[in-house]
Amino acid sequence: GFFLNTSNINAIAMYTRDVSPEYHGRFFTILNTVAYGSFPLAYLIAMVLIHHFDLYNIILVNGILIAISGLLAFKFIKSE
Repeated sequence: GFFLNTSNINAIAMYTRDVSPEYHGRFFTILNTVAYGSFPLAYLIAMVLIHHFDLYNIILVNGILIAISGLLAFKFIKSE
């Protein structure tokens, strides 16, 4: 929960900085539509994974992937 909020705040700040002010409304509308529109797909994927794998392993792999993506994002942001 904490890291999700932290990454969301940083992402919104970066998007606000990088997107032209005249496109903020359009950009954030599309961003929210894609984010909320992906929920049904996420539930479908979770349902399939739960039936085929142990919940502990799903959470473990998810945590590892989130850590890797966070480190990669930090590397790219740091290089700017």
